[in-house]
Amino acid sequence: MDLFFKCGDPDHGGKVFDKMRVRNVVSGFWTTMISGLVACGELDAANLVFEQMPGRNVVSWTAIINGYSRNQWPNEAFILFRRILQVDNVKPNEYTLVSLLIACTELRSLNLGRRIHDFAFKNGFDLGVFLGTALIDMYSKCGSLEDAKRVFDSMDVKGTATWNSIITNLRVHGRGEEALNLFEQMEAANVEPDAVTFVGVLCACVRTNNVTGACRYFKRMTERYGICPNADPIVAWLNSAAMPTFQMKLSL
Repeated sequence: MDLFFKCGDPDHGGKVFDKMRVRNVVSGFWTTMISGLVACGELDAANLVFEQMPGRNVVSWTAIINGYSRNQWPNEAFILFRRILQVDNVKPNEYTLVSLLIACTELRSLNLGRRIHDFAFKNGFDLGVFLGTALIDMYSKCGSLEDAKRVFDSMDVKGTATWNSIITNLRVHGRGEEALNLFEQMEAANVEPDAVTFVGVLCACVRTNNVTGACRYFKRMTERYGICPNADPIVAWLNSAAMPTFQMKLSL
């Protein structure tokens, strides 16, 4: 099933599911079916399978909520979340909350995002890399960069994706110098940047008209970290209309 779905063939994935004699929630067969249909864009079919399940656990609930959140059905994601709490009495996990934060971002609802953050705090969720990064992204995209920075500062452990989120969002909000300062802190913390990090850094240089800095970071990207400019985000940046000055100086 997983093979067929990941190869974009939901029909054969469904046929395998139909032929299986034993299917239970714990084994993960139902959740694999739901997640596979969601990944293939078959959200209605995924919901039909979900409603037919003989029992549901937090993994299956999260799979369908995540499907709605990532496929521009954020209101339906929250309807399902209310069902979790009121009907099935299933305790959501970190991944459930991350899916809901994606829905908040889709709705651009800072109020809902704060309520999910408050729910996480009151129910004892640790502010780990996954949940913390999702909160940073939600707050930034919903217009509260200060809240995003407070979450970032409160995190004990930050992954590359965490740094990428705050650097990128600072740049988007026109705070390029802060983004570049954070990149220096990222290196000092021995967190290795990736291509996405450098897109944020280079775009921050554009924001601040810092051509010299852009050349320096580009050289660091290729020579220190071995990131080639044939990575999709780097190519998109190099091909942007905003970069002729940088390209000219780089060629010199």
